[in-house]
Amino acid sequence: MKKNYKLIILFTFIVLTCWIVAYLLLPNDLKPKVIIANFLPKNNEISKTEEHRLKLFENESEKNPDECQNVLEKIKTEDLVKNNNNYSVRFENLHFKMDGDIFRTREFYDYAPEGEVKSYLVYSEDLEENTNLLEKSKNNPGKKFTEFKNFMQNNPSSIIFFERGYESKDNQDYLIYTNGTLAAFQGTYKESKLECHFN
Repeated sequence: MKKNYKLIILFTFIVLTCWIVAYLLLPNDLKPKVIIANFLPKNNEISKTEEHRLKLFENESEKNPDECQNVLEKIKTEDLVKNNNNYSVRFENLHFKMDGDIFRTREFYDYAPEGEVKSYLVYSEDLEENTNLLEKSKNNPGKKFTEFKNFMQNNPSSIIFFERGYESKDNQDYLIYTNGTLAAFQGTYKESKLECHFN
């Protein structure tokens, strides 16, 4: 019995070792990858809030194209919702260029044990929007975040593009605007549940 037990352990060890070595030797392009398609910027870390948002927009098919077009006509520009008390900004991403380098500031609400917390991130970014986290802060903007926001206010032409996400007070409607134009909507329109994506 002891001999069989030792053989089982030895066999398991050999199989695991072979599997680990094979995985390490595989080229990167053959290793399995998890790809998450989303309307939010690619980040090295995804907060619980962002995971929640990803689920909202995981299906890219427009279920009701005619009604989506009606939604687009009704709230196409961000100006139509940004001063509306029924909507609040849930995140803002600003991509900008400074001294030839590209950066991104991200301001959003994250969930924490004490409730929602305002969070601030700063990234450097390459041309494919791959990011490197430079600063992370909660409750109050960090030093780099403040510096970059001031730079953009004084140099608005430095902004490459911006994104803002809105949520209705009743948490039923979610809207994402890119450069002030509606990019995505999920919610209720004329008693129909809609998920719309716009170019």
